[in-house]
Amino acid sequence: MKKILIALAMVCMAAMPSVAQGNGNKDAKPTKEQVAQRRAEAVADRLMLGDGARAEFVPLYQKYLGELAEARKSGRTATAKGSAQTDKEILEGIERELDAQQKVIDVKKSYYKKFKGMLNARQLKQLFNERRAAPGLRMPFGQPHKARLAGQGAKRG
Repeated sequence: MKKILIALAMVCMAAMPSVAQGNGNKDAKPTKEQVAQRRAEAVADRLMLGDGARAEFVPLYQKYLGELAEARKSGRTATAKGSAQTDKEILEGIERELDAQQKVIDVKKSYYKKFKGMLNARQLKQLFNERRAAPGLRMPFGQPHKARLAGQGAKRG
């Protein structure tokens, strides 16, 4: 009887590490490529693309996201928040940010031409109005926040 209990205890102890390691991959962060893939798939779902259009759209959209991220990165400065800057450094920083904004616009224009061949006007509008926040939370262009809220209140009452 003792031998059976000891053998059973040893089997249980041997099985414990393999059970504990089973959930290791769930905590790992997805790579940038995986995030871009998921985002492209979600946008394709929102645009209600067919299989053929989806196969063409997803890789192009992933490439678009990569180029857009690179263009946005180019304007970031490496200065510390509390550091004193000279006027020359401030002006150079502003010029870098403006150059980065222009690069973002150039990327968007070039991909607009590519997406225009595969999407209709409403899909293009939805695609280029896409923000990182939830689509329902996006404020319409040119409409101040208080005016938007006042307009929503008028619709309800």
